[in-house]
Formats: sequence, structure tokens, C-alpha cells
Amino acid sequence: MDIHTRIRKIKESIIERMIFLSGILSIIFVVLIFAFLVKEGISIFWRVPLSDFLFARNWYPISDPPAIRNFALILGSILVTASAGIISIPIGIGSRALHAEIAPRKTKE
Repeated sequence: MDIHTRIRKIKESIIERMIFLSGILSIIFVVLIFAFLVKEGISIFWRVPLSDFLFARNWYPISDPPAIRNFALILGSILVTASAGIISIPIGIGSRALHAEIAPRKTKE
């Protein structure tokens, strides 16, 4: 094995470890963000009933008791997600079918 091959293998090993570390750190950060949001947000459920939290129409988070209503936010998230799926799923399936069945071999590669 010549020196260039060894150097290349060392570089690849370093890059692989950096990518693995980045993945692990990403997972840790997401878990920590989730834990922080749960820790900070769980106290609201001691003051606001779940039915009011989900379905009421008013939004007054600094009133006493707080009126935090999320129905519009939840419905908006569902509508945006459904709209994105309606647009992107047919495009993704169509482009995959084109790539797999119709495109010439050189284009596939």
C-alpha cells in the first residue's frame, strides 16, 4: 500500500467519524430541544383544561388564567401538510417513474 492510499484512507476515516459525530449531535440537540419545550410548556396544562387548549377561539396568554387556544394552529398545520403532500407526492412519484422506466441508461447513471 503506497503513501497516497494510506493518506486517503486516513482522510476518509476522519470524515466518516465527523459525519457520525454530526449525526449523534443532531439527535442529542433535537432531544434536548424537545425536553426543554416539554419542561417549559407542561405547566400550562395545570391552569388550562385540554379541551379549552385545543378548541376555544381566544388567545390571551398573559391573562389570568391564561387563554391559550391552539385549534387554529393545529388546523393550519394539518392543511399546510396536506397541501404540500398533494403537490409533492405526484411530482415525486412521476419523477421516479420517469427516472426508472423512461430515462435512457446514461441519464439513469
